[in-house]
Amino acid sequence: MTYKTYFDKIDAELLKISPHRDIMLLRVIAAVIPVALFGLDALYDLPVLYWLGMPFYLFCLTLYLEALLKPFC
Repeated sequence: MTYKTYFDKIDAELLKISPHRDIMLLRVIAAVIPVALFGLDALYDLPVLYWLGMPFYLFCLTLYLEALLKPFC
């Protein structure tokens, strides 16, 4: 399987879960959630907010990594 096929499959799956079928909007939402949770953790010193934000942060990183690598394949 070529990388282009892989990225096309990933884009198709992302479009299924994206609001209004807009991948950029999904990236923005994925970035806002951890920023809000990390900010609340910094204000209130609640480690549970940090750990709730980590999966969203990692998901956001994978979305941006996929967008970064796509033009090179």
